[in-house]
Amino acid sequence: MKWCDIDFENDTIDVRRVLTYYKERSDNGRPTGSMIASYQTPKTVNSVRTIPMSPEAKEILLQIYEQAYWGAEAPVIASAEGNPIYLTAFEKTFRTIVSNVGLTGVTLHTLRHTFGSYLYEETQDLLLVSKMLGHGSVQITANVYLHARDDKMSAVMKEFQLGVGEI
Repeated sequence: MKWCDIDFENDTIDVRRVLTYYKERSDNGRPTGSMIASYQTPKTVNSVRTIPMSPEAKEILLQIYEQAYWGAEAPVIASAEGNPIYLTAFEKTFRTIVSNVGLTGVTLHTLRHTFGSYLYEETQDLLLVSKMLGHGSVQITANVYLHARDDKMSAVMKEFQLGVGEI
């Protein structure tokens, strides 16, 4: 995501590009060992979308903006020089943070699953969740991102038992 993808006035974020990496090749076609970062169009038409920005996200992004703004075309998450950060380096930092707070098995993609699951739980609107996640169909959203939570299932059963007991 680049800074030009964020609209602070309308509190929206445009999802219209993905950052990919590939090995640089010499004139003879052999890899040089260097990696090149390149912005590409997302893999599906539905992946391109505008999503609302929460007040909390806006606050965090404004803090980053004040500390590390390199221009409209610069990446939001950037190195000290304003260059894109490699995904592997970002994931390593994320794993360290997750480990330091005592969590296991949490990945960046886990955050996406959790967001989708909680958004559905809050709204009960599968189409909305599907659009927010950039899916081509609600079936993909339902099959992949909506997980029954154990605590929610237990609470439902307790309510069910209370209701049955009153009959």
